[in-house]
Amino acid sequence: GQPTIPTTAHLRGQSSLRCERKSYTLQLDGPDRYLMPNSAADEYSLIAMCDDPAYVYAPSVYSLLAGDLFTSTYRFVELIIDGRTRGIYMLVEKTREEVERDHG
Repeated sequence: GQPTIPTTAHLRGQSSLRCERKSYTLQLDGPDRYLMPNSAADEYSLIAMCDDPAYVYAPSVYSLLAGDLFTSTYRFVELIIDGRTRGIYMLVEKTREEVERDHG
């Protein structure tokens, strides 16, 4: 029931290239969007977590560093392409822009 947001996706990182599920960098068309509470951006990363079948390692690291060092907001999303689910991904704000905005 949500409106579609036109987006350009590019492969991201080296570690997911050997996996069936790839990680992506997303550039949203238009202005910043609130895809997470208290967070508006036009660029995000979709992290596949293909080496983390229980979805524990990456979220744990992001949570541990979230206090001061790494302030990017993230959430879990289901990626669906052409009506087929591609699994659970972490949607993360673009790191560099988030750090500059909060600590620049």
